[in-house]
Amino acid sequence: MAKMPRNRWSDQSEAEDHRRKSQKEAMVRQLSGEKEPVEPVQRVHPHKAPSTLAQTAETKNHRQPQGPGLHQTRKKKKANKKNHKRSKGWLSGYRRADWARVRGMYSGPDLMLLQISLILLAMGLVMVFSSSSYEALMLYGKGGYYFLRQLTMAVGGLLIVFILLFVNTEVVRRIAPYLLFISVVLILVASFFTEAQYGAHRWITVGPITFMPSDLAKPLLVVVAAGQLERVRDRLDSLPEYGMTLLTMMIIPCLVLIEDLGTGVAMAGALFAMLYIAGAPKQYVVGTMGLGLMVFVAAVIAKPYRMMRLTSFINPMDPDKIEAGSFQLVQSLYAFGDGGLFGVGLGNGGQKMSHLFGSHTDFIYAVIGEELGLIGALCVLALFIAFAWRGFWLAMHIRDFYKSLIVFGLTAMITLQALINMGVAVGVLPVTGIALPFISYGGSSLVVTLAMVGYLLNLSRYVQRPNKRKS
Repeated sequence: MAKMPRNRWSDQSEAEDHRRKSQKEAMVRQLSGEKEPVEPVQRVHPHKAPSTLAQTAETKNHRQPQGPGLHQTRKKKKANKKNHKRSKGWLSGYRRADWARVRGMYSGPDLMLLQISLILLAMGLVMVFSSSSYEALMLYGKGGYYFLRQLTMAVGGLLIVFILLFVNTEVVRRIAPYLLFISVVLILVASFFTEAQYGAHRWITVGPITFMPSDLAKPLLVVVAAGQLERVRDRLDSLPEYGMTLLTMMIIPCLVLIEDLGTGVAMAGALFAMLYIAGAPKQYVVGTMGLGLMVFVAAVIAKPYRMMRLTSFINPMDPDKIEAGSFQLVQSLYAFGDGGLFGVGLGNGGQKMSHLFGSHTDFIYAVIGEELGLIGALCVLALFIAFAWRGFWLAMHIRDFYKSLIVFGLTAMITLQALINMGVAVGVLPVTGIALPFISYGGSSLVVTLAMVGYLLNLSRYVQRPNKRKS
């Protein structure tokens, strides 16, 4: 580098003299008519400062940037070494442009699905308090007994939603078969080794906790079935391969049908839909549905009370059939009739006062129709339709076949369960015990439903959205 002057004051004086001398020479040339001489271009190395005396103090203070890696201090070198160590692993090699592309491909959880679920959950908590306050006051002396229990389960379910939002999907894929096997064992234990509650063997009681093993099997069955369909996707045209896949998928709903007809139908319906979406031939799917109908008829005939409910469904107002099995259905229809268009008001319903059995569980939709009227009942139906639409939209916009199939199956499971419950309440379907997702009282049903929502939100991050570039 060129030698620097001893101080800036001498440098400024020399520069000022040089400037004045240049101005005088320019004036003399202008008066004499001479042309200004062209100075030769001085080639300067890009990393060396010019050595002319005319360099100003500002140019000296703000030097040109040095090349990469030149004159680095020890602190910078240590910082670079630390950053290099941190960059090792699965994130290494990603630049800023790469992360911009990744953010465009994989966004955050779907907020619309989360908002719909939270609205349904809030409505469910309100309706549980309204529909169960009378019974809780009579049995326990506290009108908010059931509500507080449901609120506790809701908080626990939301915590599970937060946990499942960040769970690795491959980990869930590996452990799902083992958890499903445990749930099947619990279903068999509940069916053959427990005491009947409300006329059915569905529940297992462990201390203060009572849960339904069939609720635990619903999301696990969808995950396992999606993995199985992904493996045999290209071989579903083969009848033997299709038959083996169908056998492994449908054995669990058949076990559930033994004691829980409604849940078994919802599980089988979701699996049928997954088979069709996976690309199975239509004739195979139609034949499977016919076989499933035969199994359903056999399950109805096997239980006398189911046959009684089916016959009373045909003419529920027959006096002989009201006492036999259509009493709940008739009281539910009375509730909708009393509600009219706008309802009798929140908390003012009369059917929940020892008239409608299960007013806060299986027939809570009838209480909604009575207290909030047809408008409130249609709003709940619209929320479930919006939930189904958003879930199916997410499934169509995920390129990974396995993840897309899980989203479709979980959405179909929740939607079918809701439609069955509402159909029973309005008299479109025969009476069967199945909870209304998000709304009915029941700890295991609510927690499992929220767990399915949490996993749906996790998978919704893989929806590929178009990058919006600024023009």
